[in-house]
Amino acid sequence: MTAATTIARYAAYPLILGGSLVGVTVLAARMPLPWAMSVVNVAAGLAIIGAELALPYRRRWRESRGDVKTDLAYLALTGVALLVAAAPLMSACAAAALWLGQRAGGGIWPRHWPGAVQLALALLVYELGSYVLHRASHHTWLWRLHSVHHSVRRLHGLNAIRSHPIDFFLSVVATSGPLLLLGVDPLVFAQLTVLGTVNMWLQHTNADMKTGWLDWLFVTPHIHRWHHSQVIGEQQKNLGAILLVWDIVFGTRLAPPDRAPPEDVGTGHEVAGAAYPDTFLAQLAAPFQRALWKAAAG
Repeated sequence: MTAATTIARYAAYPLILGGSLVGVTVLAARMPLPWAMSVVNVAAGLAIIGAELALPYRRRWRESRGDVKTDLAYLALTGVALLVAAAPLMSACAAAALWLGQRAGGGIWPRHWPGAVQLALALLVYELGSYVLHRASHHTWLWRLHSVHHSVRRLHGLNAIRSHPIDFFLSVVATSGPLLLLGVDPLVFAQLTVLGTVNMWLQHTNADMKTGWLDWLFVTPHIHRWHHSQVIGEQQKNLGAILLVWDIVFGTRLAPPDRAPPEDVGTGHEVAGAAYPDTFLAQLAAPFQRALWKAAAG
């Protein structure tokens, strides 16, 4: 291993995530926020693809398992269609925030605070909503929806977006909804959205990124790989989206120092005695096939 490779492995995660934050902040002063966010997301996505090619973590995860078509279908539906459908929700939240602000005698969100402090507050609110929903999704009937995300048999950047549309929509409501209702500053919301999107891709990357002490602050690839374990007790850990703050507070952080994250990932469940469905349409229908889940429980 060359010195350059070692440096790249340690620098990749903070550079891509930190660069995304700096990028959207700089570009927001030069173009509309949606454009700034799109440019940064595309650039980060290309950087992650490059890292996977140059610094592979597990070579077995580079082998296609007939899953690319399914992931692309989720990208088209969940990643594009639902984001477009979420626009009316955001408009309604903005109107509600205006009404609440008027009732409160002024804006609820502390826009007069320094931008960095506003972003820190927004992260805590975002993470709390994400943590509560994510934990419920592993302990209640919501697992039927969330299990779609855990159906992947290997981790790489593309399958980060594999989520049932309803699960994805609930996640947007739980994380972004409270901030929009509070009237969060648009730039802060753009910064947070970019951080959430880029870190979601980074979590699932098949790139060998060394993150060291950052594993105590962020949901890094190393931390998130434990969450995709087939062992039920392990996949109920590391529930944060960007930060590990609530996992640490509630004791759900997992990072055993004596072993590597599992190579075999998946739901850890069977439905009606068969492997979890792996095609797009079958996965969309699976949460609502009560007979299958009854058979699995029995």
